[in-house]
Amino acid sequence: MRSPQPPSSKPPRILIVDDIPQNVDLVSSLMRAEGYEVASAANGLEALAQVASAPPDLILLDIMMPTLDGYAVCRQLKARPETRLVPIVLITALGDEAVVVQAVQRGAQDYLVKGQVESRLLTRATRYAMERKRAEETLQAGQESYRSLVENSPICIHEIDCAGRVISMNPAGLKMMGATDEGQVRGMAYLDLGLSVSHIFNGSVLSCSSASTPPAPSLPNWLWRSRSGR
Repeated sequence: MRSPQPPSSKPPRILIVDDIPQNVDLVSSLMRAEGYEVASAANGLEALAQVASAPPDLILLDIMMPTLDGYAVCRQLKARPETRLVPIVLITALGDEAVVVQAVQRGAQDYLVKGQVESRLLTRATRYAMERKRAEETLQAGQESYRSLVENSPICIHEIDCAGRVISMNPAGLKMMGATDEGQVRGMAYLDLGLSVSHIFNGSVLSCSSASTPPAPSLPNWLWRSRSGR
């Protein structure tokens, strides 16, 4: 059964990385039968070069390869911001728990055992990995949108921990405090800064203060008074 694709959309591109041509041919035929576009690389270094020039929608990556094995390729891709969200399914001849643990630790979404790779399992693994990628991209986009709203807000928005210490503060808040850098207020008690608490957010406290609030004295003076107890 083919994976459903919107009529006008380009089919997802899958990169198959394996140093054994017969394995590449087998997996390629299964993926093309499901409607995917397929590319291949014969080793880890070639795979990294292909991903750098044209990131695929998913990588089916053999673990045991000369020069650069699948674990090393996975680790390098996940360390790069531009490729860290590319889903990876590792393919291995070793069916033990140690392989699963290492695969997950290196950022792989799933793994398949050679000799047990058939159309249904392969389709399920690829579909799940790409759905997870879409979910991660949606989450990242939401986080970036929220960050932009906070950074550009005209009111002071600050995050504090459970002990009431400032974790972060947006530019409007720094301006109110007379600070030029977030490090100048990080770790300070929000009550001493004259800030209010209004929301609980993500395990911490997110607070907002009106930009019309009279500006605080310059930070060095405030720090002196706080330390002297006056």
